[in-house]
Amino acid sequence: MINFEAILSKRIARRFKSLRGIIPPEIIANGQKSQILSIEKEKIPKSGNFVSDTLLDAYSDYFGKSKSELIFGDSDEKETQIFELFHRIFLSVYPDELREKSKMIKDLELKADPKVMESFTDFFHIFGDFGRWYNLKQHELTDAEEDIFIDFDSMYYIFWSLSKNKIMRSFQEKVISTSFTESDNKFYFNRINDKVNRWLINDFSSVIIPDMLEKLKTDSIFKIGFLVKNLIDEFLVKNLSESFLESIPLQEYFPPVKSYHFNLKEGTSQEEIMEASEELLRFFSQEKKRRDNETPEEFYQRIEKEKFFENNRIVEDMSRPFINGTRKISAEGFLNSVLDTPEVFDTIHNLNLKERKIPGILTVNSQASKLFQQKVNEVVLSIIDDLVRYQNIFINCIKWEELQDFI
Repeated sequence: MINFEAILSKRIARRFKSLRGIIPPEIIANGQKSQILSIEKEKIPKSGNFVSDTLLDAYSDYFGKSKSELIFGDSDEKETQIFELFHRIFLSVYPDELREKSKMIKDLELKADPKVMESFTDFFHIFGDFGRWYNLKQHELTDAEEDIFIDFDSMYYIFWSLSKNKIMRSFQEKVISTSFTESDNKFYFNRINDKVNRWLINDFSSVIIPDMLEKLKTDSIFKIGFLVKNLIDEFLVKNLSESFLESIPLQEYFPPVKSYHFNLKEGTSQEEIMEASEELLRFFSQEKKRRDNETPEEFYQRIEKEKFFENNRIVEDMSRPFINGTRKISAEGFLNSVLDTPEVFDTIHNLNLKERKIPGILTVNSQASKLFQQKVNEVVLSIIDDLVRYQNIFINCIKWEELQDFI
């Protein structure tokens, strides 16, 4: 439970002490000297009712200030208190190394409800840098400061600039105003924590944050953060078990190709040229169409058996044989060949093509899929790094005043 009363009590103690100055306590509130001195010393009674309703009336009448200002301060003080409240909640998701170095007070009880923490971290996923750290890197940190540097402070100030107008209006309506409109028309300091926690759960987490996220999803800069989160959640397979598969079965089907290279070297005789020419005519005159009732395999086998330019030194046989079978190949080598495939060959996904297949890739040969996923992970991580870098550059182009007016 968030102990907002602890934040208020420190500020109220300073405020009451400053207002009283050298004025004797009994002049402000006759018979309540001990309570006034206890407040100035930040002593909270067992009841938790740090400032009683009668004493608050006395201070309001004597100094001519509203009860709201006496408890929560002026508009600037209210904003400072809520800024501090959310900053301390945000500290709970900081890396331990950074939280220990923070100058914020560490002895206040600020344990937010899980729903509040969830909405808070959801919001900070508008930053791809945060999403990458929160979901991937926070458990891989080392003692090297450069390995843990993420600009958390700037993220928080951006959050505050985007949200403070909505937050302050809602806090005024749901916490401050209701603190002075109880059914018996009395003020109860020890009910503030309950109001604040209900406000955080029912309004901040359930209304303010979702509304803001919907708006931010439409913006091209902050949308990048959602894209990073989606890549991590939907496409990156974390904790992928290591595969020890070294080879995979590859079923190949490539028709034979007859190809020859003529190398007319100096000193080639006319007789050799005539012989090569005659053989070339014989090559072109061969029947290269499928005969009736001839299967494709029979046709390819017949073509492959035909020999041309044998023992002709000016012709180099560059032909490719008929390939129709399954062989084991290096898994790593195959994956690299896939990634190196020219772009002209990766614009379609025609399963009717049968030149190259991996039997059982979706079922019994799932290890091959894991190898592919490792490569996919590498690609996704590279994309995430680029998106984070681009977003950080774009964010630096925003003026602070634009953030306050954006939502």
